[in-house]
Amino acid sequence: MHQLNPSVLIMGYGKIGKIKAKIWKQCGINVFVTDVTKTRLESAQADGFRIEKSPSNISYSFVDICTPSNTHIEVLRRIISDDVRFDRVIIEKPLFNNAYEKHILYELLDNDNSLHERIIVNEQYYRSKVIKCLQERLSKEKIKRVKITMSKDRNADNKSGRFIDNDIGAYGIELPHILAILDILDKPVNLMALVKNILYIDSDDKNNQGIYIEYVTKNDTTVVINSFLGDFKVSPENEVSDNCFIDRSLVIEGENFNHRVIMDPHPSNERLYAELKFGEESMLIHDDMLRENIFSIINNNIAEGCKLEYAIQQSKQAILLFNNANIIHIKKEDNYVYNY
Repeated sequence: MHQLNPSVLIMGYGKIGKIKAKIWKQCGINVFVTDVTKTRLESAQADGFRIEKSPSNISYSFVDICTPSNTHIEVLRRIISDDVRFDRVIIEKPLFNNAYEKHILYELLDNDNSLHERIIVNEQYYRSKVIKCLQERLSKEKIKRVKITMSKDRNADNKSGRFIDNDIGAYGIELPHILAILDILDKPVNLMALVKNILYIDSDDKNNQGIYIEYVTKNDTTVVINSFLGDFKVSPENEVSDNCFIDRSLVIEGENFNHRVIMDPHPSNERLYAELKFGEESMLIHDDMLRENIFSIINNNIAEGCKLEYAIQQSKQAILLFNNANIIHIKKEDNYVYNY
């Protein structure tokens, strides 16, 4: 069976599935939803979307996999084995987080070479207007230091089953976004020397973690990555404090400048607005990256970083960092840590 008009099958109607279904519909695409949970199917139907309980032997323009991270590759394998037909399949980042998933993906690619072109990984930061604006400003400036922070206490999310990566922990949540930003800024981590790679873990709760990573480029630019996803954070001076506020920021320092981006969600502005600061100059930019990325996919204007080969390399980088992390355990009473 073929859909006459452009169509998308949303696989998984959780939080991200709901958001994306709405965007696809607003872009003029016929939206169908499938989910293994009856209540979510009922929710999708109540939201005005058509339900596909058994999408086998049906052709869609797009299939958008919005299931939990540890199911992405298995869901991809299932839709192929069930003969769900598609022109493009979109997978939420990360693409894979362990050797088994990588093996399954490679098997699928060996069996169908066309998947190299038809698989797209949704990394929305490649469509960030504020990062693009910053990148253009930096084209002629000598950068000395880059600091990217993506921190938020996600303990409440974890308890509801969200934002948990049982394979590579904190390296699988915000790091893909950070790698994308560095790529846009022409600072891909595979071309930098790794200086520090620390995984901090709560001794009493393995999901309460954070990472600190430091690189240096061939031009002696220092690149610092912070992503604390629990109720604590560790400062550059190794002091432990409460992780009370959402911090999604990018700071670029040079000889005579200090640029700063406060990304969505901005602490004092409405959603989908980011702030770009060039010294005393400041501007707000509407930065609906997810919508921009979906619109680009519909128009076959795929960001390079969303193509399969890029996504494979970034998944490998995240796994490698996790496998080689210096793990430091944090206790509730700690107010200082020693990074051995």
